[in-house]
Amino acid sequence: AIIYQGTGTRADKVFLMEKRKSIEGKLLCVYSSEKNKEYLLEKTYIKPTLRGRSINRYALSETNQLLIVPYEIIDDKYTLVPKEKLAHEAPKTLSYFNECRNRLNERENGRFIGEDYYCFGRPQNMTRFEVPEKIVLPDVVNRGTCFLDREQNWLLDTCYGVIMLSNTRLRYHYLLGIMNSRLLTYFLKQTGTALRGGYFRMKTAYLAPFPIRTIDFNEPAEKKMHDQMVQLVEQMLELNKQLPNAKTDHEKTLIQRQIDATD
Repeated sequence: AIIYQGTGTRADKVFLMEKRKSIEGKLLCVYSSEKNKEYLLEKTYIKPTLRGRSINRYALSETNQLLIVPYEIIDDKYTLVPKEKLAHEAPKTLSYFNECRNRLNERENGRFIGEDYYCFGRPQNMTRFEVPEKIVLPDVVNRGTCFLDREQNWLLDTCYGVIMLSNTRLRYHYLLGIMNSRLLTYFLKQTGTALRGGYFRMKTAYLAPFPIRTIDFNEPAEKKMHDQMVQLVEQMLELNKQLPNAKTDHEKTLIQRQIDATD
């Protein structure tokens, strides 16, 4: 598997928006915490996004975060959109950046002052977000905490993504079950960096040494074990999806009991 950190803006309050409502046509109504007000911005360079606090075990705690991504793919790489093109395709977005220019110029002691002032501070791993499936996880947790993302969400640098190698037959659900297990929690607490309050980091350097049991799919017993894990994880994902939609306390309690029993 490939483990990678989300992209870094070095000014999340500027680039990260809260979705308020979608307007017919090419505009979105979004809220900027940097300016503490709503804007109408073009959809052209806006992506659905997760940050560390968005991710729970088998569920997401928020799905309304949007990231302004002033980049385009050229020769399979993300490149900053030139100011002239941004002015033509997304003038409201460029106007918003101009409002935030002082804050953007402050990053890293003025490192980004100039024509490209609206660039990300650390534009990394951007071709790995819009994939059919990936496991996502926060960087700081108190137990294994992962979710299976199938919505091609972008990731900020307070979380990590995991994608499987193309030659594996393992299902993402199998890996997700292992990464949410008490075993991984124990491993990371023993080998990683302890933080206050029983928290620890789930980052590439600490996750990479964790051994994942390979499966011989020609052995019926091993394939059965893999498939049973996949089935249980599918149940966990579905139950956690149902939980916030429960209409009564009784229904919520029943679903939570099912989650606890399956976990």
